[in-house]
Amino acid sequence: MPLRPATNVVYAMVPTVRCPEDVVDFMEAFGEVAGYNVVRNVHGLVEVAYYDVRDAASAMKTLGDKCCWAAAPCGDRFVQLPGSMKLQCSLDDQVRQLFKSKAFPGWFEMEFYDIRDAAMCKEQRRQHIAAMEWIPGQKTQAHMTEAYQDKDAQQNEVA
Repeated sequence: MPLRPATNVVYAMVPTVRCPEDVVDFMEAFGEVAGYNVVRNVHGLVEVAYYDVRDAASAMKTLGDKCCWAAAPCGDRFVQLPGSMKLQCSLDDQVRQLFKSKAFPGWFEMEFYDIRDAAMCKEQRRQHIAAMEWIPGQKTQAHMTEAYQDKDAQQNEVA
């Protein structure tokens, strides 16, 4: 059973902020900040995006739900992989969950904690698929490759 969705973006009330750099300094106590926006017309409200969902969870837990709450996530932490692929890195603390793809038999979907780790895994997948030998008459592999490249492109446009 898949875990509840996680987010890497939070809204936080930081009323003592004098300049934008103060936001980053304050919020980086919880992890590396990917970006932030100061919400106009609401004194002290900032939207902060972390690379890693664990950092956003730490900010929410530490600051409490009156000062910090979840926002819609940004970036893509999900990667579809063929079951035949061997990854070139250790995933011990990088993968939040792994489950079978419903769309493509023999493929898996991984949810990473950090969007940067997911991006590296996607690059490995791209290299793996490019190195695969194409066998005439097997359109399914090409179809799956195009479908996942299209899905990644669409998700990156939204993010």
